[in-house]
Amino acid sequence: MLKKSLIKHIDQFKSLTKPKILIQRADRLGDLVLALPVIETLRHHFPDALIYVLCSSRNKQLLYHYPIIDEFISFDIHLSPSAADKQTFIESIKDHKFDLYIALWAEPFFQKLGFLASIPLSFGPHINPLSSFFYSQSIPLPWHDIFIHESDFNFKCIEPLQLKPVQSLTPPEIQAASSITTKVIDRINVLKKPTVLFFCSSGKPETSIDEHTFLSIANSLCGQGFHVLLTYGNLDSFKSIQYFEHPNLTNITNELSLNDLIQLIDTIDIYFGPDTGPSHIASLFNKKVVLLYKSSHNPPLRWGPLCQQFSIIRLDYFSNSSLKNVLESNTAIQAIYDINQTNTQFSDTDIKRIHSQTSLRFIWTANNKDQFKAEKEIIQTLKQQGWVIFVHIKRPNPLKNIVRLLQKYRQRHINAFFSNSNSIYFYPIRFLLYSQLCPKLVIRSKPSLSKS
Repeated sequence: MLKKSLIKHIDQFKSLTKPKILIQRADRLGDLVLALPVIETLRHHFPDALIYVLCSSRNKQLLYHYPIIDEFISFDIHLSPSAADKQTFIESIKDHKFDLYIALWAEPFFQKLGFLASIPLSFGPHINPLSSFFYSQSIPLPWHDIFIHESDFNFKCIEPLQLKPVQSLTPPEIQAASSITTKVIDRINVLKKPTVLFFCSSGKPETSIDEHTFLSIANSLCGQGFHVLLTYGNLDSFKSIQYFEHPNLTNITNELSLNDLIQLIDTIDIYFGPDTGPSHIASLFNKKVVLLYKSSHNPPLRWGPLCQQFSIIRLDYFSNSSLKNVLESNTAIQAIYDINQTNTQFSDTDIKRIHSQTSLRFIWTANNKDQFKAEKEIIQTLKQQGWVIFVHIKRPNPLKNIVRLLQKYRQRHINAFFSNSNSIYFYPIRFLLYSQLCPKLVIRSKPSLSKS
């Protein structure tokens, strides 16, 4: 429920002929891409507004030719600017005389920015008791809910405006090709083979794909008649693959600008790589996307692709690392082959189901072996549908139950239960998920065979 004074300020803002809006998403590239639907929605409802986007300098190329904004401003908080630099920046923002400030990234300095720059109306995530002081309306975001996508969190930050979200997206305009991309695009046209772009880097070590996996997949695809296009975020991380050669391979070891990469993504048929910024750009262009998730801390329900054709490989529940690596390579090869053969497009329901199946790691609790045998067919049906389930048969000794459950939690990254009753055994895992700042435990009733 909004306060009357806030409603009055919002009404005053909406009455402006040409309001000036500042939208902040100054963290990583992928997060900025997932903020574009908010920008699109604001442009749709305020067609005459002046819309500025505040981003980090490493991501500003995405906005150079983004037709629905008027200007962008960059500030690199991740480089730890001095107090003097921050003050100069605040004064520059104040000089713009913005009417509305929307902070999409929950960062302490940017939380204060609208207040310090005397912007009359501001919204942003509630991250501490001071949020309500600095924002006209701080927005509580249910981070504990695994089913809310990052793009939906962004929309929650403009809920006080009561705007209907816009579903269609305007991708950044493609610039004239550089000399590097011109040569690559010419080669794509000459080869006339399905082209798979590999992005061989990630912004975080824990989400990166190892070099051997990239080599194995690239070699197999080249042999199957695909044109593989290797691109790199950080070439220093790859010692062997940059020298890999094949008649069906284009190995771009030159440093690519973000605009170069966007041009190539727009040209290719399939994108393959880790869950990182360029993968969200490929999704924005509605390309066929195959993603290999290496971390257990970035569930697709929160950050998964939203394009209409994709495949997610996430084997975080495998405890045998050598077997896991082999399966990841083989599964990726098959996924790329399959997605090239089909044009079936996913509905919103399909997207949510696939995100759920690749995010939730279930324990199915059985009171005894007889109950497990009676329910075995249901479990197998659910597994065949794509759900990841591990069975736990309760022991008479409560301590042994807890020990076994905690072992499964650590080895299989358990975050969900199939159970028809509440249990004291949920509490240790609930506590561990909470202490590690993970979404809360998911509890689902056991389905009957007819409903599975």
